[in-house]
Amino acid sequence: PCAQRKAANYILSQRYDLGLVWCTANGTADWGIAGWRNVIKGYRLSGATTELNSECYAALAAVGHMARVLKKHADSQYFEGEAATLREAINEHLINPETGLYYLNIDNDGVKRTDVTCDLVFPVMFGVADHECAARIISRLSVEPFWTEAGIRTVARDDINYGPTHGYGLLGGVWVGVTFWFAFAAANFNPTFMA
Repeated sequence: PCAQRKAANYILSQRYDLGLVWCTANGTADWGIAGWRNVIKGYRLSGATTELNSECYAALAAVGHMARVLKKHADSQYFEGEAATLREAINEHLINPETGLYYLNIDNDGVKRTDVTCDLVFPVMFGVADHECAARIISRLSVEPFWTEAGIRTVARDDINYGPTHGYGLLGGVWVGVTFWFAFAAANFNPTFMA
């Protein structure tokens, strides 16, 4: 369909350095956070985020699949190929070689942010991570400091960058959506937890 083709082409137009999709916002809070957590005063999460790149990979793959079902084979081949290229770029440039986990992002100033947050679920949920990396992510997010009786925290309770009086004043809140994302991502490793 035309609308989906236009959306996929727009995603592709946003690839800059390293073949990754970039958000170039340089503000903070609502004007500088690319992704789901846009309510943090004084915080910026921009550049090439693992979250948005994983979502863009899945979107391109979905458009390629839709085109195949509609027998638009040239479009199918093109968008599935572009999805594969983006996945390769994500796995080449957004994985921290020291931990084997994905970076939170590469910021607009080129800094690779190594924060370990619940955002690690995105490459698992959307099929960017291979099985070994996905298992490492699920294992890392399954540790006690990430969990409460109400669900998974956005960051581990003992993360030095977060606290009520320093950092961004966060305690690593529990979001229902994040717990669902984790359950969905963990389903291949722990189907009982998913249920």
